[in-house]
Amino acid sequence: MAPKRTNNPQEGDNATTRRSSESPARSVTKLDTPLPRLTIADRVIPPKYKVRRILAERPTTGRVRKQRKAVTEFLVEWLPTWQLSTTLGKGKDSVEAEWRTLKTKRMTFDHEKVTYLHDDNLTENDNARQHRAMAEFLFKKVRQELGIRKDGSYADWDVEGGFPLKEIIKTAEWEFADADEAARAARLTGRNMNITAGMVLRRSLRYMRDGQDSRFVDIRVRYLGQVDSNIKSTTEGRPTRTTRQILQPMCDPIFKTLDPDNWEEEDVCKEDIAALVDLIWDLTENAPFVFANDWLMFFSRLFLASGDIGDLLQDSGVHLGENWQARTRDRFILKYRLANEDDDRTPHDIQETYLTLRDMIQDVHRGITGKEKIHPEYFLFEEKKGADV
Repeated sequence: MAPKRTNNPQEGDNATTRRSSESPARSVTKLDTPLPRLTIADRVIPPKYKVRRILAERPTTGRVRKQRKAVTEFLVEWLPTWQLSTTLGKGKDSVEAEWRTLKTKRMTFDHEKVTYLHDDNLTENDNARQHRAMAEFLFKKVRQELGIRKDGSYADWDVEGGFPLKEIIKTAEWEFADADEAARAARLTGRNMNITAGMVLRRSLRYMRDGQDSRFVDIRVRYLGQVDSNIKSTTEGRPTRTTRQILQPMCDPIFKTLDPDNWEEEDVCKEDIAALVDLIWDLTENAPFVFANDWLMFFSRLFLASGDIGDLLQDSGVHLGENWQARTRDRFILKYRLANEDDDRTPHDIQETYLTLRDMIQDVHRGITGKEKIHPEYFLFEEKKGADV
């Protein structure tokens, strides 16, 4: 039985970073994009620099000076270490400017002749500045996947990369509801030609994204693919949907105006979040294949708890393997870090920003529906860009 639209986090990706701790399952993730190759350090790190932990490892692409064989290279996280202002190295000017701004904004305090940074400040993972930066990047990626240009118009369908999402409508993953629907689709071509269910969806999507009806909108088809590539589950008993039901959520005009800047207005923010929660619900029920796209999946999980998404998918006959929420979150965090050149924080830092951004969005929705009372100082994106460091 499908869950009621309570949007109440319960498990997996639904664990909140503010109210409970979470220990994601460890897994090895393989991505198409390799880790960028860094310059091999060929000098001894001074003893005062201490490593907190190793985040990743890889074989070196060359030989370290004075070493006769290749060595393993580690991506490490360093413990905080005192450093002379004259030896800060790359990024010195920007970090010093940031520090001066933080002191000006009284985000520091003095103790025994040392000036410390308050824990609650503009540079922390759960700050509005980090939330806004992540939302801007993620919203931009979703619009790109939907073929939406900066001005809100659609990119040319026939140009490579013009509408990436059409590439995940794979012919082998769709079938007509029955022989009668297949025959009806063939007649609707005007030439009684053979046509596959996948072709029907792609042709319909081309029209529907421009606000036009396709001749195939009432043809019923069935999804045969998998959301979780780690399992191979039966497709027996999966429901059929009309082309319109499947594609309409992807063509919703709200994607064209999706912009964190608009969310500085409380009414607009609440209206968008309420609309997107309903939209993601419909997307999960009717178009589960979109979760083969990482950017759309993690955009969706900002608005609808992954436990609810999992239940909706299961009710549609799309099964998920063990630890699906944690496995896919690990993959997304790494993919985000590789794609976003402006964010080179540790994966855990990025995850904390993602989870607290998700918590805020879902808490705002619970406030809209009367589930919780949202305090003004806790409202999403209340901090304007001009106030950022």
